[in-house]
Amino acid sequence: MLDNASKAFFHLLARSRTLRTMASSYGMRHEQAFARRFIAGETTEEAIAAARVIEARGLLHTLDQLGESVSSLDEAATATRNYLTVVQAVRGAGIIRNLSLKLTQLGLDVDRATTVDNLRRILEHADDFFIRIDMESSAYTQTTLDIFQLLWEQG
Repeated sequence: MLDNASKAFFHLLARSRTLRTMASSYGMRHEQAFARRFIAGETTEEAIAAARVIEARGLLHTLDQLGESVSSLDEAATATRNYLTVVQAVRGAGIIRNLSLKLTQLGLDVDRATTVDNLRRILEHADDFFIRIDMESSAYTQTTLDIFQLLWEQG
């Protein structure tokens, strides 16, 4: 119960426009800001620029769109479209093609079939990418493995 309450509390905080503005203003203010170690940028262009710096150092990276646990099919569709935009931008930029996806961001808490369709759509467009499926929490482990297995078997 405490887990659900804390999760709901942090999701509420994450949706706060004021807190998001503050985090962006202070956590991402300059190149050495604390959040920049973990967040490549607030836009695809910033993330690609950060990826280029990482690659120039001989390191690898994986791009991920922040967010999880969407609560509607519209939000899942938006996340899917955003990932498709990232795929095109990464391909055009010529950087390493590694993406990490969260199934709850693609609609897992709303509708499993839609999640599978959204994931399949991304995989079809990112056929020359290395795709990671995040293990978000133990509550999703078996479902994540099942969806992975289903799509793996379908090629």
